[in-house]
Amino acid sequence: MYDVAPALSQPPMPPMPPTPLTKRSVERHGKPRPANTSRERMKQERLHNGEQVQHLPLSPRGSSVGEATPQDGDVKANMWKNVALRQLQQRDRSVAENARLKERLRTQLKLVQSLEKVLFKRSRTSENRGPNPPITPLPVNVNVSDTVVLEELLAQLDMLYLQTSTVLEEHGIAQLETDMVSAKMHSSSPLFALPMGMCVQVLDVSIYPFDMHATGNAVWTYSKRGLHKLHVEPYNEALTADTMAFTYEFSQDVCGRTVRVRGHQVMRKYIESGRVVLVGARRSRPEWRTADRLEFHSSSWANIRPLADNAEGSVIQYASTWVPHLQPSAPSLMAAAAQRQLQAEVGEITDFVMATFEKEAPQFREEIESLLLEQAKGIPSIPP
Repeated sequence: MYDVAPALSQPPMPPMPPTPLTKRSVERHGKPRPANTSRERMKQERLHNGEQVQHLPLSPRGSSVGEATPQDGDVKANMWKNVALRQLQQRDRSVAENARLKERLRTQLKLVQSLEKVLFKRSRTSENRGPNPPITPLPVNVNVSDTVVLEELLAQLDMLYLQTSTVLEEHGIAQLETDMVSAKMHSSSPLFALPMGMCVQVLDVSIYPFDMHATGNAVWTYSKRGLHKLHVEPYNEALTADTMAFTYEFSQDVCGRTVRVRGHQVMRKYIESGRVVLVGARRSRPEWRTADRLEFHSSSWANIRPLADNAEGSVIQYASTWVPHLQPSAPSLMAAAAQRQLQAEVGEITDFVMATFEKEAPQFREEIESLLLEQAKGIPSIPP
């Protein structure tokens, strides 16, 4: 592992030019007022970062163990250049996203004020009409408890771990060491039975200028950090240093409709002398009209190993398979029209799964790079 701190250091920012005064600010306030300094500061930072990115390939850092060959230096410099470029792009996207959210917040505030007036008028009308009739809650059918489902998923992890090399070879990414991401739908699989005759396959390969243990810790930390973004209920008996099991629930837009998704997920980490393996199993059920009989079964493998030819860095080879399932009694009890409607909804949700993975793949890489940089700087990665 090479020294990361020198590569992270940057020369000081150039001094900012004086902020110009706008005619409008003078007319409105009666005295000179500087223009938008935040915008000028961000503009200067983007220009400065762009200059630093251009200089990255010119001064690659060598290994702390010995002198690197010119070829190794070029590979390392290119990896650091890609990291810096993605970090700069992420910063620009964050600035644009903040502006979009600020404008959206203004719109939401106007909507809230409008709804407040409507609700006030409605409450006055309800008082004049008398009390509303009681609402009868609908029963919730739960066939299998969360504990049973999580135990079944945990029992699959060791088998998934043994399948890691076979799955990577079958998908053609076992020896791949170039960035790629793919999400495709298949009508057959040599590894899994497909009850509905289709599955969604996701492949992702990415390289990083860090050793496999640091990269493996970043991927594991990324999975833990995801718990703080969802409404999850940890399964405490299974939470150990190398195992996670939890239920989750969230709402997501699917083809213009809001879908409530509830599921169960387990993950486990295996550390070997030459690689770090993370496997996971998941069951998720979207509660949406006839699709409430639909359940996705997902299996995932993440293989983190050093780059070949003694090159410094590591590669993440990720594969996952999403297989839709129906309750056993659902097809026989459904009319032909209902079955056609369900098939259409399954197709829409499957397309949504593919689009989601294609969108989240770049975010995954940026998150991993940020975590690796935080680890190198000694910044805590897990929120309290």
